Amino acid sequence: VAGGSFCGAWASVLSARLSCVLSLFFLLFNMLSVLQFVSDTLIMSEAWSAQWLSMAKSFDDSMLGLPVVQTLVKAFLLRGTADTLRAQIAVAKNRDKGLELKREELQGKIEALKGRIAHHKAEAETLKGSAGSTTGGAIQKRVSDTSGLAEGIDVEALAALGDAFGGEATAQAKALEAATKEELEQLYAKIVEAVTSLRNQSANAMEQAQQEMEKNLALAQAAATEGLSSAEAAAREAA
Repeated sequence: VAGGSFCGAWASVLSARLSCVLSLFFLLFNMLSVLQFVSDTLIMSEAWSAQWLSMAKSFDDSMLGLPVVQTLVKAFLLRGTADTLRAQIAVAKNRDKGLELKREELQGKIEALKGRIAHHKAEAETLKGSAGSTTGGAIQKRVSDTSGLAEGIDVEALAALGDAFGGEATAQAKALEAATKEELEQLYAKIVEAVTSLRNQSANAMEQAQQEMEKNLALAQAAATEGLSSAEAAAREAA
């Protein structure tokens, strides 16, 4: 070989050696990829997993019976297999059972709260009925007193007094008696109307209606007293 061609021959030999080394390197990686594919395929196979577990169990039975080899096989060879899936299913079932128990507990609390609410509602209705009956009895008594006041006006006595003191006094007495009776009837109707509306209202409006009734009762008593006084005064003037 000529002196000027030696470097080219050396470079060719080096390139050939590097190509062989790199080919072995890539071949190793390709073989590892194939082995990984085969391993993944076998691991996901139920038959292959059962065979390995059977072999591990046989080995454990031949020793002390402790599942040492089975644990190692499941930990390193069969990770992600159906056995792991069954464990995940068991965990999901346990979680579902816990949620069911919690739901039953919350449902019991809800039922207890509903019972308490119903009890308080019934108690409120009882108290409302008691208050309504008590207030209604008092109102009925006052209405009876007002009615008695209206009926207590002696019309015949006023007429006799008018006959005794003259025709003019009689006319004035009758007019006053009619006006007083009409006013009392109007007030009595208002009181009855207030009682009727009171029965349809809530307990907060009872006190206001009772005050209105007392006011009307006072007006009725004042009107009755004023009518009697006016009738007596007219009778005296006519005499």
